[in-house]
Amino acid sequence: MVMPVLHAQETYVQPEAPLVAEVLCMDIRTTDAEDMKYVILGRLLDRYAVEHSIEVSQADIDACINAMQRFAEQDRQQGGGAGIRDAVVAA
Repeated sequence: MVMPVLHAQETYVQPEAPLVAEVLCMDIRTTDAEDMKYVILGRLLDRYAVEHSIEVSQADIDACINAMQRFAEQDRQQGGGAGIRDAVVAA
């Protein structure tokens, strides 16, 4: 006997946008590739953190954001060219 698994379906929605992806039971409707990438990576990172018992404090988040903002400002002053990977490494 097959038992259906019921779960709530979450949706990241821009109502007029087409369904462009589904990740971990979340439908993603957007016309913006950056939005899609952000939502997908966020869902995957959240799942990874839960599976590996990784907890992040608000102080950790604030420190990372501040370091990335400092890096971005320095990068702008130097003419740009560095990517997000460089910013995260600098944090």
